[in-house]
Amino acid sequence: MPPPKKPIHIAICGGGLGGLALAIGLLPHPHITFTIYESAAAFGEIGAGVGFGANSHKAIQLISPALWERYRTRATFNGWESKSRTWFDFHVGAGPEEGKHIIEVFMDSEETQSTVHRAHFLEELVAFLPNNVAEMSKRVVSIEQPAGEQVRILFANGTDARADAVIGADGIRSACRAFVVGDDTALLPRFTSEYAYRGLIPMDQAVAELGEEKARNRQMYLANNGHILTFPVAKGNIMNIVAFHGTDKEWEGPWVKPDQKEAMERDFAGWGAAPSGIIKLLKSPDVWALYEHPPTATY
Repeated sequence: MPPPKKPIHIAICGGGLGGLALAIGLLPHPHITFTIYESAAAFGEIGAGVGFGANSHKAIQLISPALWERYRTRATFNGWESKSRTWFDFHVGAGPEEGKHIIEVFMDSEETQSTVHRAHFLEELVAFLPNNVAEMSKRVVSIEQPAGEQVRILFANGTDARADAVIGADGIRSACRAFVVGDDTALLPRFTSEYAYRGLIPMDQAVAELGEEKARNRQMYLANNGHILTFPVAKGNIMNIVAFHGTDKEWEGPWVKPDQKEAMERDFAGWGAAPSGIIKLLKSPDVWALYEHPPTATY
C-alpha cells in the first residue's frame, strides 16, 4: 500500500471563473486543501456574455463531469439547428458592399461553440464549493517566499496568509504576476489600441430589428477599423453585443466607462442597416479598454 500523500495547502488568489474552476478541479484530491482569496466583498462577475469553444468544453469536462452537466444547463448555442456547426456568419458592415455575406465559418464535426452569461456560469461554479473555503475582501498586494518557509501572501487590509503554493488568478492587474516576473517590461499591461462597447438586448427586440436568423445565431460585421459581433445568451432570451473599434491614441481614464451611447454612435456612424439597428437598440453600453500583457521571457 503506497504511503499517504503529503498534505498541500494552496492559496488561490482570485475568485473569478478561472480561480473557481481550479478550486473545483482540486476537490477530488484529499491531500490538497485550498483557500480562495477574493478582493471583492462577494463573488461576482463583471461583463456579460462569454464564448467557449471546443477546447474550453473539453477542459470543463476534465475538471469535473458534474460541472460540465451544470454548465450545459446554462449554455446557449446557435438558435437554429441548421446553424449548429456554424462558428460565425461574417458580413460586410459598412461601405459600398454593406450587408454582403462574406463567409459562413464551420466547425469540425466534433466541435461545438457555446456562449453563457458570465454571472450565470459563476453561480454554477460557486454552488460546487464547500463552505469556508473562501475569504472575501482580500486584495493581494505582494507575495514573499522566506527561505525554507511557506509562501506568505500580504493583503491590502493589513492581514496575511501562508500556503505551500500560490496560484494567481487575479486578473490582468495581477499582484501575483509581479512575484513571478519581477521588474520586467512584461509586468505591466499595455493598451492594445482597441476598445469594445458591450451591451445586451432583449431577444424579441433583436428579432424585430434584424430578423430571426441574424438575431438568434452568431454574427460578425466587419468594416474599416472595427467589427461587431453578436451572439445569443441566457438560453436565447438575450442577444449579447461586443463592438470593437481601433484608435491611434493612448487610453485615458478608467478602463471601463459606463453609458457611452453617444461615443458608440460616433465611432460607428455610416455603418450599414444591421449594425446601425443593433446600436439603436442599445440603451447605455459600456466601453472597455482592451489591454494585454507582453510575453514573458519564462513561464
